[in-house]
Formats: sequence, structure tokens, C-alpha cells
Amino acid sequence: MPAWFSSHESVSFDPAPPEWRCRAAPTDPDLLALRRELGLPTDRPVVMSGHQAAIWHAGIAAKVFALDAASERFSAASAWIVVDQDLGTPGRLAYPSWKTEIGADGASRRAPIRRTLDLLPSAKADVVTGRQSALRRSAVQPDDAATPDTRESIGRVAGALAAHADASGRAMQATRAALDLLGPFRRERLLDVGAPVLVSALALSCTPLFVRLFGAMRDDAGACTATYNAAVAQHPDARLRPLAAATPRGPELPLWRIDDAGRRHPVFVSDLGDTPRENLAPRALTMTALLRWGACDLFIHGLGGGRYDPVMERWLADWLGVRDLAPAVVVSATRLLPMVDEPPPTPEQVARARWAAHHARHDPVIAVERETGPARGDDAYGTGIETLSVSDKKCELADAVARATGPERAARFRAMHQWLAEQRAGRADALRALDARAAALAEQADLANVVFDRTWPFPLLPAESMRSLADDIHTQLRAQTA
Repeated sequence: MPAWFSSHESVSFDPAPPEWRCRAAPTDPDLLALRRELGLPTDRPVVMSGHQAAIWHAGIAAKVFALDAASERFSAASAWIVVDQDLGTPGRLAYPSWKTEIGADGASRRAPIRRTLDLLPSAKADVVTGRQSALRRSAVQPDDAATPDTRESIGRVAGALAAHADASGRAMQATRAALDLLGPFRRERLLDVGAPVLVSALALSCTPLFVRLFGAMRDDAGACTATYNAAVAQHPDARLRPLAAATPRGPELPLWRIDDAGRRHPVFVSDLGDTPRENLAPRALTMTALLRWGACDLFIHGLGGGRYDPVMERWLADWLGVRDLAPAVVVSATRLLPMVDEPPPTPEQVARARWAAHHARHDPVIAVERETGPARGDDAYGTGIETLSVSDKKCELADAVARATGPERAARFRAMHQWLAEQRAGRADALRALDARAAALAEQADLANVVFDRTWPFPLLPAESMRSLADDIHTQLRAQTA
């Protein structure tokens, strides 16, 4: 792989592995019954992770490797929640292809682009993945511009999906296929840890703990919704939608109703009387509440779960006073496909160059005085500006506008723009150079978005890339003591 490649790859832990803890297995009868209902052991701790059904990218594969390593470290069983109450297309695979394009200089070059391929027959988009039928389909082929390595990888994914065409639903089919494809990298490191127990999120409604939570929602829906919304408001970075608190059907609850066709609908308190409990499913926060309350003793999140699960913690504590949850940690990783020999500008560098050119027109003194070629410490795609800031003269003129009133304000405003026009005219060549640099980088924006895409399915990545990821995670977790 190119020398520059590894500098854009990473693995992250939050908190660091020395701080990971696994609580003791619970003794509450409802929690033990929950584990028995889900096929989880009750005689030892359980470490759990999970995701929506798909052939995942390396960031999700990292959670599988961390699950294996943590289970070994804590002498615990492992489990994986299959988020099968979600919508999606588990059999859809993104892959890189190539196109020929003509640059501004008139030269032709090959550039990678992103395409998708459905490896399973289409299903209705509004049916949850756990109710989409597991199927196999006749051979599918990527377009002719895909590389031989990509074709081979797609064939392996199709074979793994076909091997689980008898699964209970498409979500389980895709999850089992993904775990099979990770098998070679996992088997090299597993000692006494077996395959994780797969838990269906749709099955949670059949457990005693769900009955307890459901009863609390039914008995005081207003408090449930109010504390949920308060927790959402306290964590705006999680980007969660608050529940509707006042509707003709009563407060909205953090549940789904799954109809006979497999479609999901929001649940309001008036729906509880005529909806069979087995037709209910937890939404995201209710799901992780049940899992961390009773199903596991350590939960491994990805980046998304790490953002929203503090909302669940606040909600459950304020609503029911429940604070004894399994600890949660976050693991993620970035692995890239090696598609080009020389690195294009990153999307961040493209955006920075565009911003720099725009900013320079509004404060050309600072921009041009510091326009000295690539910025120190930056690479060949730097903006050419060490630091962008506002000049003293621009601040003085802007402050004068802000302090003035009436006709004087308009005069001050015209004076500031007259000064800007003079500065632009006197530094026109340097400003054009900044514009040209931004335009040149923008030409490679599409290439950058493909090359630095961290979401390519892991079976398309080089085997050594996945092996190094597994080695890194296991080394960091095994080196720590509980």
C-alpha cells in the first residue's frame, strides 16, 4: 500500500482500555429471566455490542473485534444485538468502480466512483429488516469497470449471504454473513471465546423486563415522555427528535408498532389498549435501556451510540431512578481502500481552500501578506495561508460601522467597502492565485470523497488492513488488566 495511506487510518477507544470495566452478572429475577428468554447465559457476565443489519464497514467490524477481546479479558460470554426493527437494505453493497474524465488541462484520467449493487432481491422499503424474507438470488455482477479484486470480493459476499438464505429474516441473514466474512480474522485470535449469541431487537418485547418497562409507560405516559424530552434537550449533539407530548392520541412513546405487513408506526398511549405486546418493538433508546439494564454487563458502542446513549442514561435515571446500568464504551476505526498511488486533497483540505479564497476577498491584507505558498506544517494541498485572521484596519472600519447611526452609518459602510475594493485591486494577482488553488482542489473533490470514504464494506478492504485492525484492538485490550 502507498506510504501515505496508513496516516489516514485509525482506531479509537473511549474510554481508553485500562478504564474498561464489566459489572457482575445481576441477580434480579426479571433480569435473569430476560437473559434466559434471549438465550444468554446467566452464570457469567455478558459483553454485548451490535448494529443494524448490513455488510458493515471497518468501524463496525472493530466492534466485533473488541467484543471478542473484551469477552476474553473479562471471562464473559459475548452477544450481538441485531437491530432488526430498523428499516434498510441489508443486501445492498457499495463498491468502487472507475470512470474516465477530462481535467481542466484537457488531459484524461481514470477516477474512482461509488456504485451500489443489490445482492438480494428487492424488498419493500417500509418493511423492517427483521420481517424482510431471507432469500438468495441468481448471480449478480458489478459493472465492467470494477477491478478483478472487487469482483472477487463481491462474489464472496454473495456466497456468504446465500449460505444463510434459511435465516429467520433478512436482518439475521446479513448479520450472519458479515460475521462469517470476519471469521478468518477472528479465528486467528480467539481462545475460549465462541461466536456471539445473536439477539433480535424484535424479540425484546417478549421479555419480562420489557413487560416491566411497558407497564411503567402505560401507567404514567406523561412522565415517560416528559423525562425523555428533557433528556433529549440536554444533549442536542445527539440529534434525537423529541416525542410528541400532546396529541389527540395522547403522548407519543419511545416504541414502534409493527403491523402484520412488517411496517412500523409510532406508538401513542391510546394505542396500548388494542396493540398486542408482541407487535411492539423498542426504539433506539428503549432498546439500549433494556440491554444495559438487564441483558449485558458491558456494552460496546460505535460513534453513533456513544452520542445518543447518554440521553438514555439521563432519561432512565430521571424517570424510573434506574442508574445501575452496564458500563458503556465506544470503539471505532477508519480503514480505507487503496485506490490511488498519490493522495488527493482530503475533503477538509478542499473545504479549507474554498473558505480561504472566500475569506481573502473580505480581508485581503491579512490573506495576501501571509500568502507564501503551502502553509508551514501543511502539505502540498495547503491553502497557502499560515493563519487567517482579521486585520486591524478591517476591525477598525467594521467597528466604526457598528458604532455609527443614521446617515453616518451608511457613509462608514461605503468607506469600508471602498477600502476593500482598493485592497483587492492592489492584491489582485495573489487573490487570483488563491482562487486558482481553490478551483484546482475543488476539481478533485469527488476523488477525495471516494478515496477517503471510511464506509466501504470491510470485505472489499485488503486482508492485511483488516488483520492489522484486529491485531491492534486485541493487543490494546489484552495488555490491560481488569
